[in-house]
Amino acid sequence: MVEVCPTSNVWTGEMSCLHKDHPLENFVGAGLKFSICTDDLLIFDMTVSQEIHLMAKYHPEILTRSKVQQMQLDALNSSFLKDLNLKAKIEEKIASYKF
Repeated sequence: MVEVCPTSNVWTGEMSCLHKDHPLENFVGAGLKFSICTDDLLIFDMTVSQEIHLMAKYHPEILTRSKVQQMQLDALNSSFLKDLNLKAKIEEKIASYKF
């Protein structure tokens, strides 16, 4: 599982812009599981939802609704969450989310 923190990547100089430099398409093409995250809300002033929206704006052909939902499910399944009831509730929330 690869974690992607778009705003942090730009702010730290790892890439100059998200729409050209980001390897997201390579991740999808290689079949890698990835999640879009945020490094630090207090420093970068971006929530995870905002980061996902930003990347979907720059990469709409890649981050379709189904891909975003699958990405979120992959992240959930890669987490350390042990409470299966809570996990099931989160899965339901992801499945029912309206873009």
